[in-house]
Amino acid sequence: MPIPSSFLPTRYRAPMTIPLLPAFLVFLGGGAGSLARYMIAVVVDNARARPGPAEFPIATLIVNVVGCAIIGSLAGWAAGRELWRHGLLLGFLGGFTTFSSFGLDTARLLAAGAPGKAAIYVLATNVAGIGLAILGFYLSGAATRPPFVPE
Repeated sequence: MPIPSSFLPTRYRAPMTIPLLPAFLVFLGGGAGSLARYMIAVVVDNARARPGPAEFPIATLIVNVVGCAIIGSLAGWAAGRELWRHGLLLGFLGGFTTFSSFGLDTARLLAAGAPGKAAIYVLATNVAGIGLAILGFYLSGAATRPPFVPE
């Protein structure tokens, strides 16, 4: 589908098209990845006697670590296989965890001989991400409300 040129910066004024098959594969993979993430959270939470707000986020840790292992394993294989890359790496793993992309980006910087850039990327992502999450938590008033505890 063409994007109106009025939405683009002046250097990109030629109409662009979005390839529908790759977009559809990202859509399908993202849904499957999100469902897989949800199912892991359900299984882990059901295994706990009484999950609460101060529980260690083991489901998120599992998803992030597994996602990193999968994306690291598939990144080389998916090179040159664009439809698989869209469906699995961008779609499924994008819905499953964006942390896997963070891990792969860091690994690529290190493999390219740019450890300084990798360190800056890791530090900036974590400091900014956690800092903004804390800021949003406080600005939303969530920090002053009593925690939700399922019965």
